Amino acid sequence: MISWLRYIERREVIMVLIALLVSAPLGGRAVAGTAPALSVAIPDFRGERGHDLAVAIASDLRDSGRFTPLDPGRYGGMPVNSGPVPEFERWRRLKIECLVTGLVALQPDGRLKVEFRLWDVAAGQHLDGAQYFLAPDQWHQVSRVIADAIFEKMTGQSRPAK
Repeated sequence: MISWLRYIERREVIMVLIALLVSAPLGGRAVAGTAPALSVAIPDFRGERGHDLAVAIASDLRDSGRFTPLDPGRYGGMPVNSGPVPEFERWRRLKIECLVTGLVALQPDGRLKVEFRLWDVAAGQHLDGAQYFLAPDQWHQVSRVIADAIFEKMTGQSRPAK
């Protein structure tokens, strides 16, 4: 009787192992943390400290491992449309998946207004955006907030705290 129980236990263990092997990720399946990095272009934001802000956002997204910011040298001469909608065809030629545009403006009360927009280049659609009002010495903190918003919108996941 005991040998019969051992046979069943072994058989169950073998079945569990087979089930695990069958459900394990194979070649082309995307696994959390190993999905291909999304290509993103983050041209300088218009206004004072716009370059610094764009660089900080790009660096933060790159550090997440989920984004590959496009080298600004590849689009350095390309103007970012100052109108409400970018010229998507120009960005599609660079094989960009998402585009981040924005501006930094000094308000009459001395605060900075930082605005960003996230665009799906292939679909030609606005995905997200926000405005932030802050003291001039806090401009660098908003880069993390913007990077977190982009990360969450594009991956569907919240960023782990730094």
